Amino acid sequence: MIPPVLTRRRGGAPTTLAVSMTAAASGSSGITVADDDDIDFGTGDFTIHWEGALPDWTPASVQTLAIKRMLDGSLRGWSLSINTTSALRFYLRNFSSTTLLDNALSTSLPTVTDGGNAKVTIVCVRETATVDGSLTFYFNGAQLGTSISIPAQTVVTVSNAEPLYIAGTSSTRIASTTRAFYLYNRALSAAEVLSLCNNGVATADVGASQTASYTSNFSAGTDSWTATRASVAGNIDGIGGADDWLRITSASGNNTHLAERTGVFPTITGIKYRISLQYYIPSTNSNANQIRFYDGNDRALSAFLGGTDTLTSVTFETTTAPNSGALRAYMARNGDTFFDDSGADDVVYIKSIVVTKIGCILQLDPAGLTASGLTWTDSSGNGNNGTLPAAGATKVTIRK
Repeated sequence: MIPPVLTRRRGGAPTTLAVSMTAAASGSSGITVADDDDIDFGTGDFTIHWEGALPDWTPASVQTLAIKRMLDGSLRGWSLSINTTSALRFYLRNFSSTTLLDNALSTSLPTVTDGGNAKVTIVCVRETATVDGSLTFYFNGAQLGTSISIPAQTVVTVSNAEPLYIAGTSSTRIASTTRAFYLYNRALSAAEVLSLCNNGVATADVGASQTASYTSNFSAGTDSWTATRASVAGNIDGIGGADDWLRITSASGNNTHLAERTGVFPTITGIKYRISLQYYIPSTNSNANQIRFYDGNDRALSAFLGGTDTLTSVTFETTTAPNSGALRAYMARNGDTFFDDSGADDVVYIKSIVVTKIGCILQLDPAGLTASGLTWTDSSGNGNNGTLPAAGATKVTIRK
């Protein structure tokens, strides 16, 4: 048997651009991204991811990896940093000035040599009025210690009007090399964090936005909703103490009864969405006691949603991408959308529908860097480019 011929690939390891910065205790800033709705987290879940190197991973003072926080005394917003013990540290305060996480520290310490590259990720599941939220730290794709609880309370936005700063603050910069920085408007799973570290931003997460792709308005009519084996009417007031509802009334017949709106999901190639809305189901219905949402090809997007005589607010994320641009609201009975309303008088009400693409809302990766200039182009499509400080920052070529 003739042994295979071994060949050596010419050239060195593949390289990429990154931003190297020297330290400045005043008079400068980190990489700056101007404030925009697309980089605010609002009341939703979120993920923050920084890739780079620090000359000292057990620094003499706290090193800010990223911050978007008001400095007017209210301190509303968030910050991600490395503590003097090398623990990851996160601060979160909402717009009503309630501190949700007061410089929470990772319960385990990362292992990394000084000057070594690392990938730092935090995943935040926001609290609700009845359910605790959580913060989970990851280092190089592995969970770092146990998750930290955020106590249940009325959810208030963490958005603010401040710029985002990376590898520094509004007045300082840290000695560092930043390879990439990402924000997500959803909470990544552990498997997705690992994939992000190994493979970069998933194709399905590119193109997300905090700007709604659809916001309903039933104050003057049906907002282009149509019905099948049912009828719809808009501008319905006084239901559950609220106005401007869409009313769906079933027709007779042993079949499904639904309303739909086309064009709600503008992109259906792998993109997932967050949907929030309010609904009301009267207990006087003879059949319908639930509602469930689907896309236009009848792919289920929500669970069966019940509860009668109560204005109910709900938010859910599509576990799979819609394969149609339409959103459908089905009337349901006891876990089934197929029933006979012989009286043709069952009704359900929906309002305040907001549909948002979820995924990567800020994508500063090596592809957005050029050899010259101070701009780091946002690859997410949202146009929130980063600006390097005028001094103390150098674009360098490093190994991938």
